[in-house]
Amino acid sequence: MKMRRAFPSIWFALYLNGMFLFIYFGKGIFSGFLTIGVVTLCGLSTLVYARTSICKTLKNKCVLYVVLFAIYLSLSLIWTSASTYGAFKVRGFWLGAVIPFISLLILLDKNPLILKKIEKISLIFGLLASIILIVSSGGSFGNRNSIEGMNSIWNARDIGIGSIVCYYYFFTKKNNYNIKLIGLPVMLVLLAGMLFNASRGPIAALSSAILFLELSSFTKIKNQYFKGLKFTYLMLLSIIILVTAFSTSSRLNISYMIDDKNVQDRVKLYSSSFEIVTTKPIFGTGIGGFSVAYKGNDARIYTHNFLLEILIELGIVGLLFTLVIFRFFIRDRKLLLSNDSGVVWTAFFIFFLVNAMFSGDLFGNAIMWLPGAGMIKVKESLIMKKEEMKKNRNLNLRQYTER
Repeated sequence: MKMRRAFPSIWFALYLNGMFLFIYFGKGIFSGFLTIGVVTLCGLSTLVYARTSICKTLKNKCVLYVVLFAIYLSLSLIWTSASTYGAFKVRGFWLGAVIPFISLLILLDKNPLILKKIEKISLIFGLLASIILIVSSGGSFGNRNSIEGMNSIWNARDIGIGSIVCYYYFFTKKNNYNIKLIGLPVMLVLLAGMLFNASRGPIAALSSAILFLELSSFTKIKNQYFKGLKFTYLMLLSIIILVTAFSTSSRLNISYMIDDKNVQDRVKLYSSSFEIVTTKPIFGTGIGGFSVAYKGNDARIYTHNFLLEILIELGIVGLLFTLVIFRFFIRDRKLLLSNDSGVVWTAFFIFFLVNAMFSGDLFGNAIMWLPGAGMIKVKESLIMKKEEMKKNRNLNLRQYTER
């Protein structure tokens, strides 16, 4: 029974962390089945664990909008010129975004507290990824490194997710001093792993997520010792980033970034993207159509900017769909940020969203939608809890007056 309960949390943590263990330990032929395998296991283990929650979940309005968006995305294959790459992205969105999104909501219908289990497992995965990367990189600090057989961006996502969990629970909570002191070296190992990886998008995304965590917890921290510990970490973070940014051998070096071919190519790509948008602004070029409009090839060529990709390929209609879904995620912010998991999963969403503005396509950034399910479920459970408390209070009041 315990093992059955553990499976969903493990698979969702594995998926949230960029499928780290599968990629590292299941190299070769297994790598080709990562997305399908992990998504299938997410779905199956969820259904085994929570067989009775499907109808309840399907009543969720956000699920309806996500499914309608996926259908619209699929229908755009009708007017796209990139049938091969378009079909690849459609499959990737259904497998990588829609199925995990609905599966997690089903799982959380049964037990919303499972979010915390996923967070803890994700921290372990992130720490493992960071340690393995540091050891295998050979001390090449500030240059792009990745675990063998693993995409460097996915590797950085592992570490970023673990860093968010560690930072929130160790640096914004009133824990025992010894626990706080443990948190500092753990956080530094994660930070070192991120800088050894040196992927610029995830570093910007993690900085944004930590800034959000700081703002969300600004009024909660009163203990001076605790503030000092946070200040120590933030100072070390600033020093390491500055040293890396001005190092002549680092790809994070400011002058290097200005002259970097990847950066120059992105600038050209963005300028061309805005021109393409004006040609078909309402419904877009169709899914995958940017590759044909930009290079004339039905190949995996994309804008490296999530919202721009949606606007180009799915038009204003697709962008409005996306913004409506995101509104479901972030509305009732005060309620959402009153809960630990609400804050953490919102930080996850910010991390993936900011990263998606710098790298990847709709398929590569499919994981971005999963935190939304956690955010929605946190709010739902808190609303239900408030309603239950109000109902009990009214019942007690009625019983008191009847006496």
